[in-house]
Amino acid sequence: MDLVSEHSSGNLTTVKSPHCTGPCCDGVVVDIDEKRFTGISMKNVDEFFMREVLKRESDRTLY
Repeated sequence: MDLVSEHSSGNLTTVKSPHCTGPCCDGVVVDIDEKRFTGISMKNVDEFFMREVLKRESDRTLY
């Protein structure tokens, strides 16, 4: 949530916090569009956010 507030325009990003989405034993699970990412942790969340979330927002604003 902090990364979205700090870096994202917010126009294209929606953060939802459901309970278990299935593979809970794989750590934090993030679904973006139709793609699922597992194993998100404090160690890799910044890299993941920049690579997956901001890049997708950037790509979408080009259209």
